[in-house]
Amino acid sequence: GSTQMVERAMTQELHRIGDSEELQVTLGRAYLMNRQFDKCRQHLQAALLLEKKSTVSMTLIGHSHYMEQRWPEHRADMPLPAHKEAMAFYDKALGTKPANTEVLQYIRLARIQIAIKKMAEAADTLKKCINMLPSATAWLGRAIALTCQEDFERAEEALQEAVILDDHNPEVWGMTAIVSLHQSTAQGGLYQPKADEVTEPVFAA
Repeated sequence: GSTQMVERAMTQELHRIGDSEELQVTLGRAYLMNRQFDKCRQHLQAALLLEKKSTVSMTLIGHSHYMEQRWPEHRADMPLPAHKEAMAFYDKALGTKPANTEVLQYIRLARIQIAIKKMAEAADTLKKCINMLPSATAWLGRAIALTCQEDFERAEEALQEAVILDDHNPEVWGMTAIVSLHQSTAQGGLYQPKADEVTEPVFAA
């Protein structure tokens, strides 16, 4: 398979020029793509031994834990998957200088933060993500985090930005309806939204 091809090429390179952080990260990525999480982390930990500030390795280790715990399939009505290891490596990658800033890492970190009810942190994470690369997914996540803080005005603004970037996204429109109902309730309407409805829309990562 593709992993074996990469491994053979890297072994030849290893004999030719010696071990390096770059070689270990390349092997780690290959195993991550093939969902061989233990082997992936072995190579990335080797990269960190060679370069303790290898923030790319930290991010990829975070991705390996995120994927292994099946976060991409997680929904609000499902049990909460393990999250501490993924979160710890994402935080380390962002907190070590020079930080590894990656859109997918921000999205995945924010998704965990929303699931564990750290809404202010999630809104901040997604703002950083949007500053890097605006997307409907990031704006939707920010709207969810803001709605859970009852900041309906800024949530509505976030959803307007999401619609501009993707006006066919059903989850954006669903969240827009929820925010409108919350605002109606705040203004004396009869509808009482349930807490779980706010986090029901899922922004995939």
